[in-house]
Amino acid sequence: MVESKLDSLISYFSNKDANNLSEKDKLLLLKTLKLPKNELLLRLYEKLKFISTIERELYLKKSTKEQIDLMLSKSIPIDFRRLHIIIYLLVKNYSEFIKNVCAFLRDLSFEQKKEILSSILFDEKEIKVLALYLKDDSDFIRALIEKNKITPETFKILSQSQEPESLFFLSNLNVLLRENPELIDLLLTNPFTPDESVVKLKYLKYEIEELERLKEEDLKEKEENEKDEIKEKDESLKVQELPESFERELEEKVDENLYAKVLRMSVPEKIKLALKGNKSARNILIKDANKQVSLSVLKNPRITEDEIDFITKNKVTPDHVLREIARNSNWVRNYQIVRNLAFNPKTPIDIGLHLLSRLYVKDLENLSKSREVSSVIKSQAYRLFKLKQKK
Repeated sequence: MVESKLDSLISYFSNKDANNLSEKDKLLLLKTLKLPKNELLLRLYEKLKFISTIERELYLKKSTKEQIDLMLSKSIPIDFRRLHIIIYLLVKNYSEFIKNVCAFLRDLSFEQKKEILSSILFDEKEIKVLALYLKDDSDFIRALIEKNKITPETFKILSQSQEPESLFFLSNLNVLLRENPELIDLLLTNPFTPDESVVKLKYLKYEIEELERLKEEDLKEKEENEKDEIKEKDESLKVQELPESFERELEEKVDENLYAKVLRMSVPEKIKLALKGNKSARNILIKDANKQVSLSVLKNPRITEDEIDFITKNKVTPDHVLREIARNSNWVRNYQIVRNLAFNPKTPIDIGLHLLSRLYVKDLENLSKSREVSSVIKSQAYRLFKLKQKK
């Protein structure tokens, strides 16, 4: 059918002005052109300004490395209104330049990316190629979402992103996730998925599983009115709190997969994860033997005081981590964190002694009787306890 349409167009173009052809049709025909049979049509495209000289050279694979480098460095003037055609031809015919093309795209504005990706030229095949190199570009993902061009297969590639903002956008694709629940697990096991998205995805996963259970029950109970009943139950299904058993089972599964992933990482990869990863990743990396890795966790902008409270309370936390926490003026404003540091046997003695003066009398008394801290800390705690008791 396409061949006959092309043949008729060759005849049509040879005798008439084809400027009335829509832009969409031009692009679709460009996408279906196959040489050498349609070389005549390609020449007509050029004659009728459907395709420029640069684009023709790209289509015929006659462009040199130097020409492409100049094009991507913007040294050769490019009509940005036709950039979608140039990018498409580069992706289609010059796989060895894909990284360079993606670097060029990364520097474009969000609106420019959206304009390119909205073209009829870019279907799943081309987008999957770009996604491999642009999965950390949140503007690229946002543009795909706005143009409704993310398929389950493309999602699988994008879900490997190491950029929390990109993963946040993906986690909000409720329709796609509900239709393909297996995609939820890809985000849940990605240590870079932001904490707020992890919570949302757990609820979504639970709702989907509950709905499936309700469907099965309805099938057994009543075959006739199945759709109406399920719809009513779906609308009334509002999860206030995840059942503890579901939460525990899901977390164990996610943590097990996550721990295996972290073990395979190099030190630079662990540091990147420590700086950008979610709570599950931070819990694993804070105990890492490499100081650079564990200290990087404390620089993660998403870390909360509740996590610092847990870290300082944990008796397996490395001493260098406790020392770094004690140096942070914001964290040691929290009395519970100060108390945890004072009572933790791993806290360096000089840090512990410095914090004793801030403890309440009752805590000083308990610390002076502790069998876990050093004798130096105990004796000083007892001395301060007696002193404060008199006052």
